[in-house]
Amino acid sequence: MKIKLLALVLLFNSIFVFSQDKLENSNSGKRISITNPSETIIKKILESGIDLRCGANHTHEELKLDLTYAEIKQLDKANIKYNIEIEDITKFYSERAKRDMPNAQSLLKIEKAKSKTLNKSIT
Repeated sequence: MKIKLLALVLLFNSIFVFSQDKLENSNSGKRISITNPSETIIKKILESGIDLRCGANHTHEELKLDLTYAEIKQLDKANIKYNIEIEDITKFYSERAKRDMPNAQSLLKIEKAKSKTLNKSIT
C-alpha cells in the first residue's frame, strides 16, 4: 500500500512538473512566501486572480504559493511583498522526482515480491 501511495505521489509530481505553464525563459515559476499575510493582502491576492484553494500552504504566520511568472507579476503590480523560497519550481520537482525514483523502484520491487508470495500461499 505504501508503495502504491509513493508511486502515485511521484506520478502526480511528474504530472505537475510537466503541466506547468511555459512562460519567460522556459521556466515555470517560483515558490514564494508571504509573512503574516493580513486579510487585506489575502483580498489583494484573490483580486489579482490567484487561486488560494489549490496548492496554497497557509499557516497563521506564512502563506506559501507556487506561482507562474504571470502570477508573480500580478503580485508585483498589486505591490504585495513576498520572499522567493524556490527560484525554479520545475527544476525543484524534477530533481526531487529523480532523487526519489530509485527508492520508489526498490520499494515497488519489494511489494511485488510480497504480492507474489501472498498469491502463491493462497492457491
